[in-house]
Amino acid sequence: MVVLAILVALAGLIIGNFPSLLRKASGSTSANTIQDIARAVSIRQTTLNSVGSGYDSLLDTSDVVFSKLPPACQTNIVASALTTNAAALSELGLTQICRLLTSTTDATWSVAASNNLVNVTGTTVAAQATPFLVDKIIPNTSAYVGTPTVWLFGVGKVSTLVGAGSTLLEAPTRTGTSELENAQNYYQRYVIAFVVDGSGIGGAARARFLGALAPTNLGFSLTDDATQMYNQN
Repeated sequence: MVVLAILVALAGLIIGNFPSLLRKASGSTSANTIQDIARAVSIRQTTLNSVGSGYDSLLDTSDVVFSKLPPACQTNIVASALTTNAAALSELGLTQICRLLTSTTDATWSVAASNNLVNVTGTTVAAQATPFLVDKIIPNTSAYVGTPTVWLFGVGKVSTLVGAGSTLLEAPTRTGTSELENAQNYYQRYVIAFVVDGSGIGGAARARFLGALAPTNLGFSLTDDATQMYNQN
């Protein structure tokens, strides 16, 4: 009876803490994947002089992928034509992005067909971070020339950063801890960020890789566990 009572007590502790354990496991996985993406970009840039191409475009609103971003994330990005920034991104090797304008999607709401690739041009619409998100990603904006902008793209299945012979074997997906965070409700891939400022030759636009973010139902986050603090501060 004593042993049974101890087992019941332990079971109660484990069951009670199970959601917290899941949250921590998800956060740890998310943090590790973000580091993996950063390493993959760094390796590709060093070996091929390119940060990769074919990332998922997250805007405009007619794009199915945008409709599957969490509402909190939608408010943190704005539609903006790449215009002069297109050349800066192309210099990094980001010459094409994926758009998904039909309802044909895979299980994790990511662009799945290479025929959805479009060139990064002045007429292409992409996701630019709002000032709020810019401040969160790069708190010291004074280190940049002019007013920096942050451009966000999804790491999807047809990105040259993933696949056989690349630095990531497959497009990384997330497992959220909220009921809202499932493949049918929102875009579950990671988001890659680039900053553009006027530090190029002669004051021209220059793009640099910043890192990766995880979209959650509370907004973009560096890790799942940091989400609530990230949005409150």
